[in-house]
Amino acid sequence: MRIIARLLTPSGGPRRDAAAVADALQEAVRARPEHRAGRVHFQDSRTAGTVIAGVLALAGEDREQVAASLRSVLETVARTYAAQPGTRTAFVRLEAHPEGDRGTRVMPADVVAPATGPNVTTDDLAAHFGV
Repeated sequence: MRIIARLLTPSGGPRRDAAAVADALQEAVRARPEHRAGRVHFQDSRTAGTVIAGVLALAGEDREQVAASLRSVLETVARTYAAQPGTRTAFVRLEAHPEGDRGTRVMPADVVAPATGPNVTTDDLAAHFGV
């Protein structure tokens, strides 16, 4: 029976409680002084993959200031995610903008270069921030 369960779960271990990870990420981001509004969502799906996503209003009046705020938030996300047991590499799709200006968007790849492809992952964040 355990062999079948291992074959059905990609990493061979149990799937992480997505709600607990989402709550930990949201609490950590909300506690940042840069956070103004927005939620962090976490999805761990066999079909859609593992993703940390959300649209956040962060401190800053221009693109450079918001990028600095996003950098701090991404480090918090990396450290919080690494502390969660049983997680897998996740794509990080957090979009940041100044409060009241959704047209000025800063994406994770604007702050941390992805190792491969166009998307930043939690592995990229961990390497960048030394987590």
